[in-house]
Amino acid sequence: MIRRAAYAGSWYPEDADELRETLAGFFESDPPERKSALGVMTPHAGYVYSGKIAARTFASAQVPDVALILAFSHRPYRRGIFLAPREDWETPLGTARINEYLFSELALHAEVFEIDGIEHESEHSAELQVPFLQFENPKIEICAVNVNTRDKGALAAAAKLIADAISSYDSRLSARGQRGKVLIVASSDMSHEFHSRNPLARANSQDSLALEALLTMDVPHFLETIESHDVTMCGVGPVATLMHVCNILERPTAEIVCRGTSSDVSPSKDRVVGYAGVRFGAAN
Repeated sequence: MIRRAAYAGSWYPEDADELRETLAGFFESDPPERKSALGVMTPHAGYVYSGKIAARTFASAQVPDVALILAFSHRPYRRGIFLAPREDWETPLGTARINEYLFSELALHAEVFEIDGIEHESEHSAELQVPFLQFENPKIEICAVNVNTRDKGALAAAAKLIADAISSYDSRLSARGQRGKVLIVASSDMSHEFHSRNPLARANSQDSLALEALLTMDVPHFLETIESHDVTMCGVGPVATLMHVCNILERPTAEIVCRGTSSDVSPSKDRVVGYAGVRFGAAN
């Protein structure tokens, strides 16, 4: 089974050569120091808006052969945590194979991870991460999960199972003398300010509040900050899950790689979306 690219030709180039050229342009300017990391938070807007921020964030981390993408359903939206079906993902750069081990380990826990293709087939937040991963590592295998909840218990339960799956995958390959690294990609844009009096100022202010809370690696504090300040960040569930996993695996660090807004590309008095790239659990 193959999940066909739904947003090639609209949110990013459909032609393979054009897409490679576009990605190369994003990656070539002043790259940050690359480190082994447990995860990254990257935006998922159209590449013209957030591609540079996503590329710089991926360039800050070593991209191994496996990535677990934690995404979010914009539409259709159903509350819960949804594992993408056992299928490969097609993009103009080729086909990213599913990582059978991670899929199988998570699928064992249907009480937490419901397999649902509808939540993934027309959703962009996971798909837009895949070409970046393929550009950085053409051998990449992926597993995708849509985290459509902010329920503290559900996020903690999912994170524990993800941490266990990653640890067992690492141990399994290490026993064979191979390196078993997994990069977790939490897909999220920041504030969506469409109706405020000064959307750019509010987006920057709201994003600063959210990022300050995120950097503490205190998940309840992060969730409370988002809720109490009404921060319109779409991938709260994926990011909180990644924070939990970092804490469980004793790599509780986060650092901002870069940030910006849609206004950097297309100035608007009425609509602004914030973007940020964060690296988690980087090795010293």
